[in-house]
This record gives sequence, structure tokens and C-alpha cells, in this order.
Amino acid sequence: SSIWDAAMRQMGVISVDSMDEMADAALAALYLPIPRSNKVAIVVPGGGNSVELTDGCAREGLTVPSLHKRTQDKIFEVIPFRNTSAVNPVDLGAFGRMLDVYGHVVKAVAQDPSVDTLLLHLMVNNLPRRSPVGDREAYVKALIEILADLRRGCDKPIICVLPRVVENRAELEGERIEFFKRCHELSIPTYPTVEKAARA
Repeated sequence: SSIWDAAMRQMGVISVDSMDEMADAALAALYLPIPRSNKVAIVVPGGGNSVELTDGCAREGLTVPSLHKRTQDKIFEVIPFRNTSAVNPVDLGAFGRMLDVYGHVVKAVAQDPSVDTLLLHLMVNNLPRRSPVGDREAYVKALIEILADLRRGCDKPIICVLPRVVENRAELEGERIEFFKRCHELSIPTYPTVEKAARA
């Protein structure tokens, strides 16, 4: 009832509708500081799903405001204007797989005063087989180091969305689970969909 919901909100209780939602909320409560607002920054390393992520946040009552012009200028220091976006959501296009670019961008976004939560969309099952830092394992290790550095320098909530891109491939699912575990070691909760991340 509305009276019950109001009483729970007044006491700071998080209401959920299922055991699945309870687990997601518990994960967020375990790792995340309380955000100062519902303003979220989304960073997508290519893939063209930034609109889907924004819609998912909006459905859960979150806002995705434009980033400050200073932040946008910092982002465009390392990516071109064409086929990318620095407004919010930040879509890095093909350049999102370049680790130096990704690290520069997420740090710039984390410092933006317009947003209070970072939502990072990463497709671990779709990483390059070879990269300037070596094979897939070396790439994932370098990506984790970027997230660790970001976590150390940022007091805002950081959430990763790790969708399952490839089905029925045990070795790829193993990579995703290992990345999931490494994120949790950094106190960065991960979710398979933006809806679950935004709801938590």
C-alpha cells in the first residue's frame, strides 16, 4: 500500500519485488557509497547501444545530463568528433577499445560535477584477440588496472554492466566471470543488464 511504501522510504528501507532484485540491491549496498543525486554518466566503448542504456536509466528514474563543456573538450582531446559522442552518454566508437583513450575518458567523466554516478558498459566477451599490450589476458589485466586507478581517485559510485554477448561458449563465460570477480575486488559491482544496474 502507499502508506507502507511511504513508511519504508521514511526509514530508508529499499523495497524490492523479488529475490533477484534483493540480491542486486544488496550488491549495490555492499560496494557503493550513497550517490548525491540520480544523475548518471554513461560511458560506452563503442557498439551503438548508448540509446538503449539511456532509456534503461530513464525507466528507473535516473537522469543522464549533458556533461560540462570542459569535460567534453577533454574527451575530444583523444577521440575525433565523427561517429562519437562526448555529451552523455559518452560513446567512444571504435576508439573505446584503445586502453589509453578509455582511461583518459573515464577519468575526465569521473571529475565532472554534473554527474554523481558512473555507469561503465563493457563487453568483455567481445575484446580484441590481440592489442598493443598483448593477448586478451594482457588486455583484460590492463583494463582492470584502469578501473583500479579510477576507483582509487573517485569517491562517486562506479557500476559496470557486463552483458553476455556470446552464448554457449564456456571459455568466454569464464572470462566474463573472472572479470566480474576482479571488479568486485575493487568494490565495483557488476550487472548483466543496464536495467538491473539502474534498478539497484
